[in-house]
Amino acid sequence: MTVSRLVVAKALMARLDGITWATAHLGAIDTAKARPVDADGRVSPYVVLYPGLGRVRDAEDTVTGSSSADLALLFQLTCVAGVADALLDLFDAVHDQVHLWSPGIAGIGGGRFRTPPGYDPGPMRRNDQANPPRFWSPMQYQLDTTS
Repeated sequence: MTVSRLVVAKALMARLDGITWATAHLGAIDTAKARPVDADGRVSPYVVLYPGLGRVRDAEDTVTGSSSADLALLFQLTCVAGVADALLDLFDAVHDQVHLWSPGIAGIGGGRFRTPPGYDPGPMRRNDQANPPRFWSPMQYQLDTTS
């Protein structure tokens, strides 16, 4: 059975929607869903999910030996907020929702979302070119699947 990347991405989006004080977007900012700036003119917190297409896991890591079932799916998320404190809160909230979460999708066995080995997002960044300016940081999670 083939792992549906779309089904996994939608499950993760539903999980991110649990952060009620931030907006989650898939692949790009959905302007119809985006929240306006706050009363001080700052960007409201949001996260954008960029699903990876995955790679076939190494032979010693596979369960079924199938190139469409034993996948390592990498997901990048970009957290954005108008102030540094809000970005740190969003980063924590996203991590709490995603890290070690198992999507529980019928037909997909395997793992939990985890940070890829050795991944370090580095320091938060500030984008002064955007209007209004914003703080942002990437995050990455990997899900090893078997179907």
